[in-house]
Amino acid sequence: MHATCDEMQALTGAAATSGNSTTGPSNTTSPNPPAAGAPASVERIVAQGNVRIVQATRIATAGRAEILPGPGTVTLSEEPRVTDSAEGSSAEGAELVLRRGQRTAYIEGAPPGSSMPTERPTVILPPMNFDNIFKAGNNTTPAPAPSP
Repeated sequence: MHATCDEMQALTGAAATSGNSTTGPSNTTSPNPPAAGAPASVERIVAQGNVRIVQATRIATAGRAEILPGPGTVTLSEEPRVTDSAEGSSAEGAELVLRRGQRTAYIEGAPPGSSMPTERPTVILPPMNFDNIFKAGNNTTPAPAPSP
């Protein structure tokens, strides 16, 4: 994953570090503090302004991103959009959540009481190739999707 933005903060269990390497007080605690002299692990990365995250064929853009390395999630807000050039798909909404190891984007709506306008999520799926399903000689019917 490669991320670029206007401003980035990396927050650890010991200190908060911004893009210019200044440290500030920490209000987070780690359940497994590092050994004396060992570097603290990054608990959260906050990227703001023209956020662009590239991972293989997926490109995510937003005004803000919060990256949680531990659970492996990236939460995009402020006009987020994820596009996958390999599949020809994209998604956008009030907030998008990406999870490590999954090639999906979870679309969240605006939080209750939010001043954000109510936006409907948008999902653009790749083209479906129905021609191959019913080609001459292929007399099988696709199985129905499993019910929940």
